[in-house]
Amino acid sequence: MLRIVTLMMLLSSYVLAATTTDALDQRLKTVGDRLPVLKQRIEKLRAAGQDVSYPIVSYTVLENFVPYMKDDLDTAIPGGGVENSWRAKRAKRELPDLEKIADRLGDQLKRAEAGETLAAVPRWSGDHRPTIRGADFIDAAGRPIFFVGYGHFKQARDDIEKFPSYGINIIQCGEWGPSAVYPAEGKIDDTMIRQTIDELDRGAKNGIAVDLLISPHYFPEWMLAKYPEMRKPRQDFFPFSIYHPKVHEMLKQFINHALPPLKDKPALLSICLSNEPINLQEPDQYSIKSWHDWIAKKHGDVATLNKRWKTSFAKIQDVEQPNALGKSKEKRPSGQWMDFIRWNQEAFTEFHKMLADAVHAVAPNIPVHIKDTTWHKYRSEGVQGGNDVTLYGAITDINGNDSVNLYGPDNSASSPVERSNDVFAQGWRENALAYDLQRSAHDAPVFNSENHPIFDRETRYIPPEHIRAAYWQGAIYGQSATTTWVWAREKSDPQSDFAGSIMERPACAEALGVVSHDLNRVANEIAAIQNAKPNVLILQSFTSAVWDVHAYDDALMKLYTALSFTGLKIGFITERQLELGTAPDGKLLFIPGIVHLSDAAFVGLEKFIGKIVFVGDSSLLTRNEYDDARLTKLSERTVLEPLAFKTDSRWQPLLDSLRPRLARLNLKPLINVVDDKGSPTWGVNWRCANTPSGDVINLYNARREPVTVTIAAGESAGFMDLLTGQKIADGKMTLAPLEVRLCQVSK
Repeated sequence: MLRIVTLMMLLSSYVLAATTTDALDQRLKTVGDRLPVLKQRIEKLRAAGQDVSYPIVSYTVLENFVPYMKDDLDTAIPGGGVENSWRAKRAKRELPDLEKIADRLGDQLKRAEAGETLAAVPRWSGDHRPTIRGADFIDAAGRPIFFVGYGHFKQARDDIEKFPSYGINIIQCGEWGPSAVYPAEGKIDDTMIRQTIDELDRGAKNGIAVDLLISPHYFPEWMLAKYPEMRKPRQDFFPFSIYHPKVHEMLKQFINHALPPLKDKPALLSICLSNEPINLQEPDQYSIKSWHDWIAKKHGDVATLNKRWKTSFAKIQDVEQPNALGKSKEKRPSGQWMDFIRWNQEAFTEFHKMLADAVHAVAPNIPVHIKDTTWHKYRSEGVQGGNDVTLYGAITDINGNDSVNLYGPDNSASSPVERSNDVFAQGWRENALAYDLQRSAHDAPVFNSENHPIFDRETRYIPPEHIRAAYWQGAIYGQSATTTWVWAREKSDPQSDFAGSIMERPACAEALGVVSHDLNRVANEIAAIQNAKPNVLILQSFTSAVWDVHAYDDALMKLYTALSFTGLKIGFITERQLELGTAPDGKLLFIPGIVHLSDAAFVGLEKFIGKIVFVGDSSLLTRNEYDDARLTKLSERTVLEPLAFKTDSRWQPLLDSLRPRLARLNLKPLINVVDDKGSPTWGVNWRCANTPSGDVINLYNARREPVTVTIAAGESAGFMDLLTGQKIADGKMTLAPLEVRLCQVSK
């Protein structure tokens, strides 16, 4: 009897699983059956003179994702059903969004057929490389153009002709380097150069820009075998010592050969010099010589070095180069480690300058950038990575990076306490802080050429609102070009870096295309916000990151968070800028937890004519880069009452303390925003700018719940949503979580 019951249960399970799979197949077929009629309606509107850019995005997602999902559902195991196939399971997760897209598209077409005018979208033509002006890429007509797209492998190359219909206008390609061109000693293979010429020609024809990653990390194995000392352990992708002269020779030779056939192609927007570089390398004879030359120049003689470092070396050559990959004899932190950090940054910049100079020698009009990860630009745990925004800004044309804004708890928060008490719907701060920092060091566009809005191997549902907010807000902070990791659909390995990507998520792909169109429709207004002058400044210091560690970057992140909800634009002044004689250009400068600051930077800080606020206690700025006590203090007329802050405390008390302080200094945003009771709000970020057509304000709800706010611009003000044309009565609106709005304020 037990066997019979068990058999019946198994049969029931099989029927249920089969029915479930069949039901999903039928739902998917229903969506697919709607496509011919939807396409016919779109073409009829096009023939009538309507710009069908937006409907085409939705249709293209449907047209491509229906077969993608069918392919996934066909992997369901008979008798096991959808849940026993990870690919069928992801199709089940995403199918409701596909149905919603079809319904929304049908409604959109119905309104257009009834007489509603579809929004027209400016497009980059593909026949003229943009120029750079401030934060923006400028097209031949003098209009800012936002580049939004995908990377980084075969699928992105294959889909160049499809991407305009997806709303996309850029890819990053490359992923080939010297090893492809020089497969053996004395042999040259131009296959990848010809492939890239084809991609660039197709891109120009279709209005798809190309960012070429020249990929130095794809280095000839034969050369590494010929010069075995060239191969050194590193933390990044480079398989070689960046100091080895033969490496430099090969990379210059590669650039001199590969770029001339590409340089005049109008679709070639820019060159990415390296991929996620981190200068953690085991010492070699060339790095040690560079280190000894640097400290000799820095200190002059060993006696001065010993005095500063509190050491007892007999001669410069006795000083060990620290090994950031492993154990060394020097203390950390220490004067020796501090100087290593400086030398490491300058040495890595010199390596990239060599690449940039080689590119500009053969292609002087092509902008270059570096794809280093944003967290290495300011966090204390990344201080040894060798990435300095000021130094990089001096050798590049674009502020390049690889950054993340992930859905859910903000993993960019700088402390475990902050992460465990997170109140935000996405990790917006990693992009925002890093972009503001980069643009303060170098007035140029931000290009996040490996944009990570989704975890690798992510199995959760990701709402399209997350994608829209991440890319929209990225643009508000200066991101004028971006390529998304990754346009690839994993079919065999759920643990692959491609698994969970945006190419598995139709609503997210649609959102990316829509936000690309939206940004280009209001490009002038976004550019005005990007290029507005900062209202307040924050000091960034690698010296403090070395010595003060978490106390510094915790205060930095919390201060930045609090200031983000005041409506003021935040800028930075870097320690390097102060050392180079750049005076802070602003009325108010915050010092976040910085006890240690270099003597040269302190001299620069003394020239600041505005007001300074310490975020922390009286110990701030009391020690130099060698941990010596600083005997001088800033003028009492300059330094205001400090804001109390303790490491790992919350950011909210800082915001409460900031508001009255800013009011007393008459530092207020161009336009104010209050809650539904007329009081200051939190969690809603806004930035403003003046334009020839009136003031504009961008609002973004970072919280996990809806917030009702009012734009407080005076009784006579009028308010209009620039994307929808909707008038907003009394400037009052309720923002859903992750909702963004761009409004024009008229008086």
